[in-house]
Amino acid sequence: METLEQLQKIIDNAPSGATHWDKLQYFRIRFNDSSLKIAWDVFNQGSGKWNSVGDMYLTDVYKIRSLSDIKRIIELEKKLVEK
Repeated sequence: METLEQLQKIIDNAPSGATHWDKLQYFRIRFNDSSLKIAWDVFNQGSGKWNSVGDMYLTDVYKIRSLSDIKRIIELEKKLVEK
């Protein structure tokens, strides 16, 4: 498990629109109008742009984590530190 500082760094470095992270890169999830399925985009650090990876399964990425879950963990960890 990451430290509070490491978790905060993940959030601080997330590109606009990111919804998930997998220890290697950021992802965003979106609804694919053409296939009527969930589609994924991966953030290309080099170009600073989102690239579509299409309708992939969660098992196609390594330990994907929701950024909203990470934010909640940070919030709860900070409350524990305050006590």
